[in-house]
Order: sequence, then structure tokens, then C-alpha cells
Amino acid sequence: MIEWFSDNLWALWLAIAIILCIIEILMLDFVFLMMAVAALATAGSSVWVDSIVTQVVIFAAVSIALLLGLRPPLIKKFHQSSPDTPMNAGGLVGQTALVIETVTSTAGLATLAGDTWTARPSSPEMVIPSGTNARVTAIKGATAYLTAL
Repeated sequence: MIEWFSDNLWALWLAIAIILCIIEILMLDFVFLMMAVAALATAGSSVWVDSIVTQVVIFAAVSIALLLGLRPPLIKKFHQSSPDTPMNAGGLVGQTALVIETVTSTAGLATLAGDTWTARPSSPEMVIPSGTNARVTAIKGATAYLTAL
């Protein structure tokens, strides 16, 4: 079998490409995908190039070119997040909270997104009574700043 691969180097490069694709499916980092494409390019070039050393050089050159040229834009495209979507505590700003303990400048609790938060009014003179709904204007640390609805 090894003799057959040495006589048909294209098949060896094709097998390497398949193995690299399988590894890429497990890793999802586009490194092994670039190397698999390079292996496919080398398999195609093996029709004209018989030297294994030349084929390895072709594989290395195409791998490096793809890793430096194609992988960064792919990473940027597929790993981008939506910049306009507030995440974590920032996503709670604008939501409605239920005041469970009267909110003053020194004390208060509110239920927000299923959790109990320390709450303070947006302006120091404001008092929000228990049992009312309020709008979240800011989150600072573990404190929700509220304004009455």
C-alpha cells in the first residue's frame, strides 16, 4: 500500500487533505482548513511535479500564504459579534424592573431579569416606592440605577 501511495502522490496529498479537514471540524480555527486547501493544491500540482521535496515545498508555501493571507479575513468575518447589541449587564439598561424594597439614595432592591439587584434612583432626591415598576437607566457594578415610570 505504501508503494501505491509513493507511485500516486496525489492520493497521499488527498488523504492528508481529508485528515486535515477532519481535524479542522474538531478545532474550528481555520488553521487546518488552510493546510487542507494547501494539500489539495499540492495534490493538483503532483500531476506535473514528481519530486516529493518540491511537493512539500509547494505545500509549505501555499499553507503559509493561506495562513497569512486568507485566514485573518476569515477569522474577522466569522468571529465578529454584533457591535450594536448590548451584552451582559449593559443589555439590562432600558428594561423594566420591579421595585421590591423602596429605592432611595441609600437603600433599595429591585428584581431585574429574574435576579435581585441593589437599586438606587437615577437622581438622589427621587424615591421609588416598593411594588412599582421602574426603568433601568444604568448599571454600575452590581447596582441598578432606576427612574420611576
